[in-house]
Amino acid sequence: MKIAIMTQPLGHNYGGILQNYALTRVLEQKGANITTINRVRASRPKHLKALSFVKNQTYNRVKGYYYYAPSANDLKFIYAENYNFIDNYLNLSQKIDNSKELKAYFLDEDFDAVIVGSDQTWRPKYSPCITNYFLDFLSDNSQIKKFAYASSFGTSKWEFEQKQTKRCRELITEFEGISVRESGGIQLCRKYLNTEAQLVLDPTLLLGKQEYIELIENNLGESKSSTQGVFNYILDDDEAKIGIVEQVASYLNTESFRKQPNKKMPIKGKKYLSDYKYPAIEEWLNSFHTADFVVTDSFHGTVLSIIFEKPFITIVNKDRGSARFESLLSLLGLENRMFYDLADINMSIIDDSIDYNAIKLKLEPLQKLSFNFLDSIFEK
Repeated sequence: MKIAIMTQPLGHNYGGILQNYALTRVLEQKGANITTINRVRASRPKHLKALSFVKNQTYNRVKGYYYYAPSANDLKFIYAENYNFIDNYLNLSQKIDNSKELKAYFLDEDFDAVIVGSDQTWRPKYSPCITNYFLDFLSDNSQIKKFAYASSFGTSKWEFEQKQTKRCRELITEFEGISVRESGGIQLCRKYLNTEAQLVLDPTLLLGKQEYIELIENNLGESKSSTQGVFNYILDDDEAKIGIVEQVASYLNTESFRKQPNKKMPIKGKKYLSDYKYPAIEEWLNSFHTADFVVTDSFHGTVLSIIFEKPFITIVNKDRGSARFESLLSLLGLENRMFYDLADINMSIIDDSIDYNAIKLKLEPLQKLSFNFLDSIFEK
């Protein structure tokens, strides 16, 4: 069976790449031939890029900011490890930046089915074109089966414009199966799209810990034992969050460590490029495997803490979407690991152990439902 996956653009986001890897692997294990559609944002015309560059550079110099505009080769260097992972494990289509090209590509490739998901594929502000993720370019094609697996709105609020709502409500009637990643997504589908959706797990939770360890060892060799201290996986760091990480490390009488670029964009100069380079995804995964404790504000950071059975604290990142944290952790009875306000974090949470045998028992029926949904794609 030939299946296309429509997900958000892959690139620098570890979690986005890993969820696509997990869904691809699960479907390949069922015998499918998988292609991930490389839907990217449309490039601006060169003259507008040039005007924007001049404007930004002028503004930055007036303000005393001296940022470097990276070239395509610079970005290839920065994201080289991510691209290497994608090249090794994913079958990515050509870059496609508009609906017309999408339609033509699907006609040429003769897919049997298309799956929208996972991650925040149904969040307009994150999407290159939200109606594409409701398969508008296939609205006149009834030969290709249409599904959504663990698609996510990211938030419990409805962020679609009225016109988008109307169009997506029409398009979703053509789907043969609809599943979402958050319990709140069921309510949003029902209220705004007039459709019913099934709750399933993020695809990263469909692979076992040993499968991730094998992925690590394929790249790094034999993995190490858990002796590395507190893993700081904070996406939007500030002094307060870093302070929490250091408090946890001090409480455990150990050190903290990171596995991210040393510096964040924008780039201050070409000679500093190596400071912005992303470590290999396998090294990032190994950090969860070898950590004694994890402090994170990332959804997939939370997921991997659970997969690798680590004690953790999750700082809810409201701007990136809190519904996904709330849904997963409430399903597993881990709400006490989740904090909205740093002032509410008490170091006593470190002594509150997690019964991962009980967590596995809660995950098993959810995994079964998720696999059953994916099996239905092959049965129809």
